[in-house]
Amino acid sequence: MSYRDWFTIWYTPDESDIIAYITVDRIVEIGGTIHPSYYTRYTTNEINQGMAVLQRWCRLNCSSPPKPVNVMGKTGFAFQHNADAVMFKLTWG
Repeated sequence: MSYRDWFTIWYTPDESDIIAYITVDRIVEIGGTIHPSYYTRYTTNEINQGMAVLQRWCRLNCSSPPKPVNVMGKTGFAFQHNADAVMFKLTWG
């Protein structure tokens, strides 16, 4: 899913979804870009680099790949299994 799809469209979680929230700041940091604390505007490329790292990690470590979501302005991943969501939060916090 591209940056514009998951980031701009709000997602309504199902009853079976387990949402692990992660900020855009943390996604950009995971992608290797570090900005000063006053810098709040990120490029599409910076966010996509972080998403690529996270999605690669999820493909290797999760039983089913999660879906990147934006729930009422809060970004995160929708997992199907509780163990995957817990492992994600423990690793990426």
